[in-house]
Amino acid sequence: MNTFSDNNYNQTDNILILGVQIANLSEEQIMRHIEKILPNDVFNIIFTPNPEICLKAEADYEYKQILNQADLNIPDGVGLKLGAEILGQSLMHRITGVDLTNRILEYCNNSNKKFKIYILNHYNSLSSLSLIEKTLKEKYPNILITGTQQKFSEIESVANDILNQKPDIIFSTYGAPEQEKQIVELANSIEGPKLGIGVGGTFDFITGKATRAPKWWRDLGIEWFYRLIKQPQRFSRITDATIKFPLTCYKWKKRIDNIYRNNVVGVIVKADQILLQNNRRFPGDHWQLPQGGVDDGETPEQAVIREISEELGVDPSYLLIDRKLPETHTYTWPKWAQLQKGYKGQRQEIFIVNFSGDNSVFHFKDSEEVEDIKWVKKSDLKQTMFHKRRGLADIVLKYL
Repeated sequence: MNTFSDNNYNQTDNILILGVQIANLSEEQIMRHIEKILPNDVFNIIFTPNPEICLKAEADYEYKQILNQADLNIPDGVGLKLGAEILGQSLMHRITGVDLTNRILEYCNNSNKKFKIYILNHYNSLSSLSLIEKTLKEKYPNILITGTQQKFSEIESVANDILNQKPDIIFSTYGAPEQEKQIVELANSIEGPKLGIGVGGTFDFITGKATRAPKWWRDLGIEWFYRLIKQPQRFSRITDATIKFPLTCYKWKKRIDNIYRNNVVGVIVKADQILLQNNRRFPGDHWQLPQGGVDDGETPEQAVIREISEELGVDPSYLLIDRKLPETHTYTWPKWAQLQKGYKGQRQEIFIVNFSGDNSVFHFKDSEEVEDIKWVKKSDLKQTMFHKRRGLADIVLKYL
């Protein structure tokens, strides 16, 4: 999984659009990556986000996390270039799911190895599984084709079939967000496949059930208009991609330039000690105080108890707010974090929280954020905290 950090954010290889990681690579670079991973025994993931998918992810944090588990997110949609530009980045390439799928199939067909392809085809797809199999066997005779066609709700039975079939590559046509959820679930539960790709309606173009825009339309970046003419029922989707998406990018740009996100910090105190947690999202010792954003309709007091409870897996009954500190802590994020979260930085309200339990009531094993905890004395707080968070420690220590 690709993970952005302050040290490895490089616009040459990756960009962020509405918090979604996008590979800034050419088609040839992507194919070299695929050729490199196919001989290995690791399940790699490739998704093909377009403006509509990025909008879905912007409104659905869980879906955004799923997309960002991909090894590569390929920019499938000319609108992503505009979105990147609005956000102060440069997206050099656009690779459609159709072009990438054909390149992968051509590579497999010309390889000395007999590749096996498994297709997860939605039960009401325009192209039936039998038509896809027939078409691919005619165009790519050296590839073994297999698969299944059913509803998304019945997908649990697929894992065993995939284990029995032992495919190298899995294509899913379920469309967003189902196909991405499906592939991540498979990657987390089975071994064997080398690559899983979400391709939506790509096979409809390959089988001829759908017609692509002429090349000159595609070169001009107006393939969306061709599809609108052919399929007027797509009007709302086209509107999302061509109007709502750039407006949302402008909204993010304005926030990144001007607005600090409301955030709360919990200083958990027991006797003369303060609790710190090691942030799982960063390598090494990244000790910090529990913190998190304030949700819509939530007071800061409610937010700090909820954040502590969620991150540390502790029942709120063990937590009691003592007071809110009169100072706030405001800091600006590095560029990668701004593009990932859509704000300039954070403005933190700080709460002293009394704790009445012991370490046995913390259950953070499955937490996405907490690797470990420890209690430190007031005199050790600043030197123990991660160096970029010591400005917060200075404020806390004034009032303890």
